[in-house]
Amino acid sequence: MEKNLQDMTEIQVIADCLQCCNKMRRELDLSADRFEAVLLTSMKEPLSYPEVSSYYSKTRGIELPKVHIVTMSQFIWLVRNAR
Repeated sequence: MEKNLQDMTEIQVIADCLQCCNKMRRELDLSADRFEAVLLTSMKEPLSYPEVSSYYSKTRGIELPKVHIVTMSQFIWLVRNAR
């Protein structure tokens, strides 16, 4: 769980950087206007459940990054159906 929290924070920082840095987007040839932070997992991550996220936020005082946590199969479904 700690590793996933670290990964989520890193992913959120990268998404924030892409969102606010035109030079970085040009260098990476990215043309989107909005970037969403997504942590892909091979299995359902406990932190993706609102009850678990709420526990960490309220009970342990941990502010979770605004990162979507999805499995690979969920991500593939989202991409295929986004058209």
